Amino acid sequence: MLPVTWDMLLVFLLNFSLHLPSAMDGNVTCSWRQRHDCQPLPLMICSDAEAARAHAEAAAAARADGSAATTAVVLDDANKAAVAPWVEVQLQQRLRHLVVVSNARVLELHVGETVIHTHEGTVVAAGLFLHDAECDVVAGQTLKLKFFARKTKQIIDLLSVCLVVDTAALVDDSRGDGAASTVEARLQRLELLLHMSMESVVLRLRDVEARLRALELQAGEGRR
Repeated sequence: MLPVTWDMLLVFLLNFSLHLPSAMDGNVTCSWRQRHDCQPLPLMICSDAEAARAHAEAAAAARADGSAATTAVVLDDANKAAVAPWVEVQLQQRLRHLVVVSNARVLELHVGETVIHTHEGTVVAAGLFLHDAECDVVAGQTLKLKFFARKTKQIIDLLSVCLVVDTAALVDDSRGDGAASTVEARLQRLELLLHMSMESVVLRLRDVEARLRALELQAGEGRR
């Protein structure tokens, strides 16, 4: 049997965590977070742009057949902050790429208060736009995404928000130093990724449980 090294374990766990949806609870702020009947933000941390595109395209396909849950932001006078819905992400790793599927035609990327990019999406399905953009935002900065529609819409839907982060720092080339501090730092970064991913899993399970309870209540009323 081949010996299992720290790097082998880190790579395995990193790949596992990168393919789980991540709500990054505590590191993400949404303009509509406190509104009722909104799904958790469909945020995914991906290892590369191809994985992000594949996830986004799958979300668009699922929406086409009616099997996808989305984060719906209702635009109304009572919720003036939602006129241009926004998401803020406190980045833990360097951001390299961004892939978003939404019915918002225009996506603005901000770092702090500065607009760094305005992206007009390409149509991927009826009423849905794909925003596929390279970017370079260092860890520790705040990324803000603003969503705009060309025409007035009642609802802004977010099907998928995929962030491609720089994972090189998690599995570095320091195999031979044997320093406990290096291993500890790498494990702490890995623990953060796993924590963010599991928080999202819990949110999704709660949402499924709520939907099941609602269906059970409807079925019970139908039998009366």
